[in-house]
Amino acid sequence: GAAAVHGFWRAATINPVAAGIARFMEKTGYRVELRADTKGDPVITGRISRSDYVIQFYECEQGVTCNSVQFMSQATKPASLTGDSANAFNARWRYVRITYDAAQVKLQMDVNLDAGVTSDNFEDTLDIWRQLLEIYERDILGLK
Repeated sequence: GAAAVHGFWRAATINPVAAGIARFMEKTGYRVELRADTKGDPVITGRISRSDYVIQFYECEQGVTCNSVQFMSQATKPASLTGDSANAFNARWRYVRITYDAAQVKLQMDVNLDAGVTSDNFEDTLDIWRQLLEIYERDILGLK
């Protein structure tokens, strides 16, 4: 709607890197929304499989470039999740980590963008995120 379009342009004028990443994701088949968060920083939201996720931008310089992003998805913590099972997941899967508290579990993946990345590299990063998010849904959230 109009709010999404306005949010996109507000975020795009704040950070062209975020706008470029959102456009690239759309071209490679991801459905995403670029908006500004409450502080005016860009965020990309999307959904893969049965999970919503957000991409947050960090180390942004003069609103032009950002040196890193973090992919994050959170869900209600399953009763079966223990410290041992979280540690086993974190030890097994490179690139991502899970953290949790009494109510929520989060899957996070940090990505370095400093000095730029190629489109092939970022497409591979998106594929890694998709695969590991699906494994997280199955192994941590118990979704079949």
